[in-house]
Amino acid sequence: MRQSYCVHCDFTYYDVEVEGETLVDCPTCKKPLLEQRPRPARAPRSAKRGYFMHGVYVLLLLHCTQLLWLAGPDGWVLLWFIGITQVVYVVPAAIVMLVQGKFNTLGGLLAAAVATAVLNFALAGLLCGGSTY
Repeated sequence: MRQSYCVHCDFTYYDVEVEGETLVDCPTCKKPLLEQRPRPARAPRSAKRGYFMHGVYVLLLLHCTQLLWLAGPDGWVLLWFIGITQVVYVVPAAIVMLVQGKFNTLGGLLAAAVATAVLNFALAGLLCGGSTY
């Protein structure tokens, strides 16, 4: 028994014998089955639109390149502003993903960028915040 589909109505069925005869008409559209073949393999929907975690990984790699670029005597000062300076490389990466149609990957990139900014501002406020002591 093999899985096939009707080329007219896209109904999936299994090749079976009904009363000793092979099925020759589609059970749903009643058109003759001129061609019986397996359903063509399709790429998963998420593969076309990208994967969420790929966006997170892209942002982590971009953060690492920024850290290498900032390596130097005064580089640590700009690390305090990574939540703001990431706009320089997140916006072009987001545009590329948008043009390519990788919407799930774009979502991962933007979620990671927002998380980076929130953590950066929270830690900067915690370390440099207005202490009343």
